[in-house]
Amino acid sequence: MLDISRGNISETTAQRLADGVLYPSETLANHEVYVPGCTEPWIAQLVAALLTASGKSVVLETGGFTGSTSLWLGLTLNRLGGGTLHVAEIDPTRADMIDTRLRIAQLERVDVKVHGQDVMEVIKNFPEKSLGFVWLDDDHQQTHVEAEITALI
Repeated sequence: MLDISRGNISETTAQRLADGVLYPSETLANHEVYVPGCTEPWIAQLVAALLTASGKSVVLETGGFTGSTSLWLGLTLNRLGGGTLHVAEIDPTRADMIDTRLRIAQLERVDVKVHGQDVMEVIKNFPEKSLGFVWLDDDHQQTHVEAEITALI
């Protein structure tokens, strides 16, 4: 059962949405990996579809948390022929866990780089216009999101 305790939809609706997701991996199909704070699987599927539609190959995800969306993005890049996936996760323990999860996935065509530091530090180290696709999902406070967007553009 999907835990949607922080969401704004009913448990029945959440389960209906989760049942409609086409998971690219058995690991992701295990609903128990989705904990409060994770991107819901139907949202992760949409993000992966947007990456596919963009055709971009250099990706940054901010706020990797458990690595579920990171894995969606990595699998998508791998299926598209490869690329580079950067994941910025400020918590070093979670960053290590995400790195391990992505390495286990054997994304042969994807260069995975998990950055265990503040996203603003990560962003300022990218050359201008070097990122093709960004999924902002760390600190959701308006001032922080605005600062991230400003730093990226």
